[in-house]
Amino acid sequence: KRAAEESDAADAGDAAGASKLARLVVICGPSGVGKSTLIAKLLEDFPETYGFSVSCTTRAPRAGEVNGVDYNFLPDTQFDGMVDRGDFIEYAQVGGQRYGTSIAGVQEVSSSGKVCLLDLDVQGVQALVQRKDIDPFCVWLAPPSLDDLRARLRARGSEDSAEIERRITRATQEIEVSLTSDIFDKIVLNE
Repeated sequence: KRAAEESDAADAGDAAGASKLARLVVICGPSGVGKSTLIAKLLEDFPETYGFSVSCTTRAPRAGEVNGVDYNFLPDTQFDGMVDRGDFIEYAQVGGQRYGTSIAGVQEVSSSGKVCLLDLDVQGVQALVQRKDIDPFCVWLAPPSLDDLRARLRARGSEDSAEIERRITRATQEIEVSLTSDIFDKIVLNE
């Protein structure tokens, strides 16, 4: 794969009418590893280079999350309609909720001439890299250890102990994929 700064915008050719998609840099890693923090830092330090495509989700907002900023929070019926129309470049079910990246969101970043940053889970990355019309640069953001990741999740204070352990179990599975698949161009240890 080409590095993000070397890749050309890809002709989407999608049935939904996507004409061109931005150069894409995908940040992936387990919940609590620091994906949002890294993306926020890139957007702050390099505002002329990077833009962010806000993902869609069917889950309810957490305390402090803003619709259209953190996620586009959608009812199931609206999400279903977008799936039916082919409005997503990828979507997946994670933890009982659905998440997706809209073609329109990516095109909005692309039209500004910026590299589009995406925050995806492993399922989303797997779906994205299978598309022939997109050549994303995929970064796996790894925690120093599962104990460090567990401590970060506890420090957030947004999940109970059972949910934290469910996320640790899922993180273990995601780490296995990151080590055994060839879908990531770069692995970064977030200490």
